[in-house]
Amino acid sequence: MSSNVIRDYIYLDVDRARSLYSQLKGGLLESYIKGEETNESSSNTIGNQRETVEQRALLSSTHEATHVLHDFMLTEIETQMKESVKEVSTCDIVDSLTTGDYVRVCGRAQMNDTKRLISVLNDFNSLHSYISMAGQLEDMQKGIWDLEHKIDFETLRKTDLDKLSRQLASMKPPAIFRKEHKGVPDLTREMMTLWFGLLYSGVYEINIIPSFTTDVVFRSVIDESYLRENPSLLYAKHSTRTQAIWTLVGQVTAVHSPQSLGEDVEDEEEDYKENAESTRNMRDQFESIFDSFIPMEEHLLVSAVKTSIVLTPLAIFQETKIREEK
Repeated sequence: MSSNVIRDYIYLDVDRARSLYSQLKGGLLESYIKGEETNESSSNTIGNQRETVEQRALLSSTHEATHVLHDFMLTEIETQMKESVKEVSTCDIVDSLTTGDYVRVCGRAQMNDTKRLISVLNDFNSLHSYISMAGQLEDMQKGIWDLEHKIDFETLRKTDLDKLSRQLASMKPPAIFRKEHKGVPDLTREMMTLWFGLLYSGVYEINIIPSFTTDVVFRSVIDESYLRENPSLLYAKHSTRTQAIWTLVGQVTAVHSPQSLGEDVEDEEEDYKENAESTRNMRDQFESIFDSFIPMEEHLLVSAVKTSIVLTPLAIFQETKIREEK
């Protein structure tokens, strides 16, 4: 990283950064040692009381530790490990990667949050029904109000009241949707909810699709506590797939290639080569569901009639002119 570049960090694992930094520095803080030596030569009292900001950033959990110098600390780590971090810019470099390698890759990010996906699945049909029937809602509402008025103010037997309550529910879009067999089948939704809940419970990934190819994805499984922003804010600003180019620095934990899948089943190898679509497995289906969020978010989050500029504010303030004294 050059000195004329600054970064807006989306995510930073400060615990791993501290560990790497301490090892690269020999387990000690050079600046802290030098500062102490200078203080001792000038004033023992001041030296005993002084605590450098860098020490607080590395050893404490205060505001300084979380937000001040960890960003600089990662820059120092990259500088120290420059020869050991692979800059992934071609498919040839991808083919050479092995577990344990440190890499730096740039591309468009896609955020996959299983908790959010399960939440959307549970209410997707209801939302879909209201959107699909948006042009009819006003007339529907008039009939619902008339029926609610009858339920609220007329003296009714319990059997009649229950009947009207069921009729009221049947007049709303979700019930009409189900009656017309529209939307995602309940069994499909239950299957996907069970699948994600069991196999990917609480998993949040920020995946990088590198700029030089769409056939490779760098899956970054993260700890949400190290995100600089609430995941909901990230989605609101960037959608599932970002427009901006993000950079990922990390250590390779596994390399999964399509060629390595199904090698123990020789009879299927030729079929895989002849028909690429037949090689899609459950992981591909999992990722395709997240991909489906993109067009939906374009309708819900992006205006079709005006340019929208989404940004992270640096400051918002109101100016007041100061009167000059005569």
